[in-house]
Amino acid sequence: NSPGAGKAWTLKEVEQGFSEAGIKLKPFEARKIERHGCGLIFAHVTYTKFIQDALKGGQDIAAIKAWFDKNVAPAWLDSLDNQLIVIFALQLHHHEQGAPKGLMTKLLKDFYYADILTEDAFNKWRDDNKDETPGKVKAISDAALWLNELAAASSESDEEE
Repeated sequence: NSPGAGKAWTLKEVEQGFSEAGIKLKPFEARKIERHGCGLIFAHVTYTKFIQDALKGGQDIAAIKAWFDKNVAPAWLDSLDNQLIVIFALQLHHHEQGAPKGLMTKLLKDFYYADILTEDAFNKWRDDNKDETPGKVKAISDAALWLNELAAASSESDEEE
């Protein structure tokens, strides 16, 4: 079952999922999962790991989109907070690759045009100052021009309606 599919996972199911992904939970993480619920924490780690592995493995956006279509409940991506999980994974990948010029812009464009991410999620990401994922300043700097163009195009289409 995927997050957002209406089923709350038990701690045992989460630990098994992490184990299958090669991740051993530390005791404090297990307590945090029990206290706050399993779904979002598991989704964050699972989707971040998938995106990291897929991008490092050279998968194209069509393969990543197919994985999301198969494994993620459509309603899950309706949440801006859940879309932020995806954006933070892209930001981390950008950072781990040494923040090459144009990479973050390409990633955001690909995920936007694949209908995984929305403009509202990008705005929330830009305004977020709580997440500690490394590389935020460089990622935003890299993508700023395209994000501004997207916002301008969106406001122009709003004015025409």
